[in-house]
Amino acid sequence: MAGPRVEFAHILRGVAAAAVVTSHLTYMIWRKPEIIGDLIAYPPVTNIIQGTEFRPVTDFGLPYFWGYFGVALFFLISGFVIPFSVSSLSRSGFATARIFRIWPTYLVGLAVAVACIAVNSRLAGIAFPYSAGEVMLNALIVPRWPTLTRSIDGIIWTLEIEVFFYVTCVFLMDRIRRFDRRIFLVAALAVPLALLVSLASGVLIRLGMGVFGLANWASTVPVYVCFMFCGVGFYYHYRGRLGPLALFVVQLFLLVAFVTSMRVGVLATQGWLAPICYLIAYAAFALGYLARERISALPSWGLRPIYWLADISYPLYVVHGVLGYTVLAHAVEAGVPGWTAVAIALAVVLTLATIIHRAVELPSQSYGKAMAVKMPAVRDLTQCDAAAISPLNVETTSATGPNLIIRPSRR
Repeated sequence: MAGPRVEFAHILRGVAAAAVVTSHLTYMIWRKPEIIGDLIAYPPVTNIIQGTEFRPVTDFGLPYFWGYFGVALFFLISGFVIPFSVSSLSRSGFATARIFRIWPTYLVGLAVAVACIAVNSRLAGIAFPYSAGEVMLNALIVPRWPTLTRSIDGIIWTLEIEVFFYVTCVFLMDRIRRFDRRIFLVAALAVPLALLVSLASGVLIRLGMGVFGLANWASTVPVYVCFMFCGVGFYYHYRGRLGPLALFVVQLFLLVAFVTSMRVGVLATQGWLAPICYLIAYAAFALGYLARERISALPSWGLRPIYWLADISYPLYVVHGVLGYTVLAHAVEAGVPGWTAVAIALAVVLTLATIIHRAVELPSQSYGKAMAVKMPAVRDLTQCDAAAISPLNVETTSATGPNLIIRPSRR
């Protein structure tokens, strides 16, 4: 398993995956069946679910808490682990590794979602709801949000943010390698951007929905990237380039910028719900980081289920939504009790995620790594602390992003 100090990141990835799946299959579909019916193109879901006795998991008085919590953890973990790749690869190598890390597995997940929607729409006697162009824009990931194209699977928005974070890291690569603290000021630009677009929203809409969609994307994505930079701050501290006081100041600055940008921009419609849930996830991540030595000492046999979830977290993330909702809805429609239907849906998505992990994710990831190391190497490894990297063997896998497993080198 992971070596000391970073074991916590792998474990938290498993927790995040469990939180997101829990939110969708034991909460979302039961509280908002009409939304899920539209998503999977099966309108009968509303009547099916409303006629079934089921007690959703608690949200602690915070609607959709588990979904917010899981996604926020994924963002923080990505912020923490991506700089390891940034420090050891060239720009072209990093981009290549990320492309093969994200797209092949996502395309399989999208194909599963499209297949489920096609079957559901046929059973419901309605037309397939998406055009070929919409499917293509979803497959490309990046252009979907700015073009206001509908999301097919309901989870693509997080991958769009992840990709934007990668692009940001490419532009700031030299500064991240030098542990330049000024990058955190760049992250805080989310505040003026959010405020500007919010104040000009009326004008932007009059200019056309295309203009408004682009402005909405340009002001919203940086808000989440600002939050992800909290993870980068922990990376700096982990590598000994930020002291405890400096880490505290950086984290406070970024959190204030994040919450402010959420409250003054287009995301303000979510009220305080999203910021509170994200701050709770931040607290969980920070506690895990502070307790990383103790976590690394835990017996691995007792953590195997979490390790397994962490390993398959990305394919699980991209297939559990539409597929899980579809299996659950049809099981309940066939007379299966609520929690039994949830168990069946979980078994299906976990099995498929494991298959995709082994058949698609690992091979494409390995190929991407092989391609990446052939790219021009980092010219000055002293700037990225080569002495700290050399005794480690860094491997990345992910669920809205990379999954860090650091093992002692065998050399």
